[in-house]
Amino acid sequence: MKKASEQLKAALDSIATLNMERALRCVRDVKDKEAFARYADEVERIEEDYRLMVDYINLGYNDPERDNVYLKLLQRLYRTVSNMRMACLISNCPPFAEASRRAEYCPADSEKIRSMLENYVTDVALLGLESPETRRSKARAIYSRHNEVMQALFSRIMISVQWSENEALFMEDILLSPVVDTVDARLIVSAVMLAAMNSFDPRKFSVMMNVYLKTTDEHLRQRALVGWVLSLIGFSGDAELGFVLFPECDIMLRKACSDERTAREIADLQKQIMFCMDAEKDHDRIQKDIMPTLLKSNNFNITRFGITEKEEDPMQDVFDPGASEHTMEAMEASFRKMIDMQKEGSDIYFGGFSQMKRFTFFSSIANWFYPFFTEHADISYTTDKLDNSRFMQILLDNGPFCDSDKYSFVLAMSSVIDKLPENMREMLGSGDALGHTVSDIDKENPAYIRRMYLQDLFRFFRLYPQRDCLVKAFSAPSHIFVAGVVFRHEGLDRYMAELASFMLKRRDYDSLSVLVNGYHNDDDVKWLLVEGMYYLETARPDVAMDRFDRILELQPDNERATAMLAKACLVQGEAEEAEMHYEKLCMLNPDNIGYALNYCVALTETEKYDEAVTMLYKLNYEHPESLETVRVLAWGLMGQGRLEQAEKEYERLLGSDKVTGNDYLNAGYCKWFRGELSAAAVLFRKYKETEIVTTQQNGDPLTIENVFLNDWIMLERNGITPVSYRLMVSLVDAVEKDDDDEQPM
Repeated sequence: MKKASEQLKAALDSIATLNMERALRCVRDVKDKEAFARYADEVERIEEDYRLMVDYINLGYNDPERDNVYLKLLQRLYRTVSNMRMACLISNCPPFAEASRRAEYCPADSEKIRSMLENYVTDVALLGLESPETRRSKARAIYSRHNEVMQALFSRIMISVQWSENEALFMEDILLSPVVDTVDARLIVSAVMLAAMNSFDPRKFSVMMNVYLKTTDEHLRQRALVGWVLSLIGFSGDAELGFVLFPECDIMLRKACSDERTAREIADLQKQIMFCMDAEKDHDRIQKDIMPTLLKSNNFNITRFGITEKEEDPMQDVFDPGASEHTMEAMEASFRKMIDMQKEGSDIYFGGFSQMKRFTFFSSIANWFYPFFTEHADISYTTDKLDNSRFMQILLDNGPFCDSDKYSFVLAMSSVIDKLPENMREMLGSGDALGHTVSDIDKENPAYIRRMYLQDLFRFFRLYPQRDCLVKAFSAPSHIFVAGVVFRHEGLDRYMAELASFMLKRRDYDSLSVLVNGYHNDDDVKWLLVEGMYYLETARPDVAMDRFDRILELQPDNERATAMLAKACLVQGEAEEAEMHYEKLCMLNPDNIGYALNYCVALTETEKYDEAVTMLYKLNYEHPESLETVRVLAWGLMGQGRLEQAEKEYERLLGSDKVTGNDYLNAGYCKWFRGELSAAAVLFRKYKETEIVTTQQNGDPLTIENVFLNDWIMLERNGITPVSYRLMVSLVDAVEKDDDDEQPM
């Protein structure tokens, strides 16, 4: 028998496909288990109502409300199965079991929760009336007591079952209340998000959506936006059905996407999630390209006794007068690289701080989502140690880190602050230790606020030790959420081409594949252009040609589409059609060397070498610096059989500092056709070294034999026989063997 969790998951999947019969069959097998005893009666009532519906159909009754009744039954079953699944998580998953334990300390009465949240704001305000002698002790007691309340409330929300309408209204009122602390509101909305991600709840979704639309607190607003979007990523079921089960959610989302600001923010959020996904890659780049310079340039020794300043070498200026300036320039360049990466959206601190999430502080799930504030009870001891400097306030106000990293930084600094040299402690007080800081304008920018929160979430879902018990977030391919059917609304459609172009520029073909497979607009010229370029880049020129043809149906004079169609034709082997398109482009743009060169390539492909070479000599005269012209000219001359002239052009290419692998290959062909077999073999060997022979084509390594076979028609036309071909392969292999034999033992 399948595990209860598997049966419940199967039931949810069946509900998502509107299959009541199969869903009930899955639930029937587990409903009598002790953990689900409280839900057994509701399951039986749903079964009975469903049986009555089927009986009425068999009796021939025609109920015009049958579809609505069926949908309401499915919704009831969804709520029940979701609640059973939460009971299963609490029983079997440590994070949920721990949350259940903590939640016991949260009052069950909603008004009592409201009172505790509002009284906290009052108590903090009254601290200003206390004397300095008593303020610290009273503050610590208030913050400690309130931290226990928030930890319990976070846990209660995290493991909450499907909300009733009254529960949703209460939570929305709390989150929008002006007398609830903003830090509390932000933490609560994160708890709602986590709960909805693990078990989608239409009422939790509506709460986050309403908070996003109504709040004036930008920090809370951005958390709510991320919350309802991520809750949709985790929504279980058949994507093609969208919100059939929850039409009210579809209405809310459709209305939100019709607002230009919301649609813009959703598109930007998609880009930012992609930047988060690159965090490990960015870390590797920093470790390889940037950190070696910074470590080489540092002026401190780190020992087991603490950190000491290095003594300057008195002879350095004698032997290398410009050494210090060069070192400083290199270090500044490295810093600029990191700052530029950060400005572009990269998460440059993930790698460094990923090792600093092992503090006890992070054993609490809530602390991963807590907005940074110095009065947090779990860092009060640390705060006291660093209180003599302005470091904490500078970190809070202008530090370029997400909240999770700020907590890591403070906790780490508290363990070494006593071992730092005096000048470093002074530097901490001045804020110089933080390097690049964030201006007041930037840190209130919605995009910046959202990016910092996403980095907090990325750290949690990547580094939390028991993350495997939670829904998978920031994982391919679901991270491309705009490809989901629930986001197919006109307001967001206008940003799809932009997102696809963003992915194409990043050469992120995996992400673009998800988007292309999930979305298509046959009437959007911008979308069709990017989609066609994607198919061209991923070796599907036939599909690319279809997209470019469609653009020209819509806009016959679209020059970009014509150029891309011509390129796709060349790749597909439709040289005559490519020639036709490039001829048209050259007539429209006689000064465009790119069009002219590609036209010449198409002419050589259709074996019109004389026409191509005549045009190429003219281009070579007008653009003597263009190596691309030389490449096509050399190929055209070889096609004419003018091997001596072609050889001179290849010598020119091989003598340049921009020689390519194909230059070696084609020069080798020229030598081969002239009968210089040994010289040709050497050039083929250089081609293999340049092109990296492990490149995969159809699952097989790319070898010189494969290359020759791909060009066989051209080789045969130039007198190369099968025997000559086989001997040349052997000769190239012999050259490789001789090179290996010359290596020192």
